[in-house]
Amino acid sequence: MMLTHQLIEDHINSLQPALGKAMVDFLSACVQIDCGPIDDIPIGRGSEFFPARAPFPSCLLQFEHKLKAGGAPLYSLVLWEENPDGGAVLTLVSRRPNKTWASCLPREIGPYENGRRKINCYFPTDQEHQDAVEIAMGNALNLFYILGCSNVTTIDHEPPAALNKKRVARGKLPIHSHKTLVLVIDQPKTQGPCLGGTHASPRVHLRRGHIRRLDEQRRVWVQPCVVGSAHGIVTKDYRITTSKKEM
Repeated sequence: MMLTHQLIEDHINSLQPALGKAMVDFLSACVQIDCGPIDDIPIGRGSEFFPARAPFPSCLLQFEHKLKAGGAPLYSLVLWEENPDGGAVLTLVSRRPNKTWASCLPREIGPYENGRRKINCYFPTDQEHQDAVEIAMGNALNLFYILGCSNVTTIDHEPPAALNKKRVARGKLPIHSHKTLVLVIDQPKTQGPCLGGTHASPRVHLRRGHIRRLDEQRRVWVQPCVVGSAHGIVTKDYRITTSKKEM
């Protein structure tokens, strides 16, 4: 579930009601995408995803970060608003495992020029916040790049009408609709035998999920898989030895 309604309510009911009310107009107008666990998303090369543009003028991306096994996750919400010049305004808000919020001041993301995007901040900041914003920018641009894959689409999730009716009756904000990423598999245009090439390897190994460019205009999301064997068997390629003590 998206946490945007919780974000607004927590700020309205805290010492920052003005900020919470300002979020209502923005979040109700933007497209919200639940991106799921960040570890499940293949990471492209910066040189490839840096030129990516958001598919909508205003987006809110929610990523889930596993901090430790069995522990509560951290969620990062990236608010991305496109500018006409190709730049954007990015605001990062995080929900900690203890259900408190942390946010960074908005940053201006410059348009793609000379192989990079410049991050501008007109307020005093520290290195920790700057690093967090750079990571958030990379995650957002990588997600926009993935949305351009021919075998990736989104599906809409509408909130239950009865639930929203109860929330409004209790004086709470309604839950907005959101999108999730869907990987379309078993498409003939994304299937086929291994054609070899410099990326092929005769040794059996695991290949992590990644984005594969088919040509200048087309790319696909490749799922994690076993490569190097038609039977998909991982063979042992190591030997355990023990050291002997000298008498």
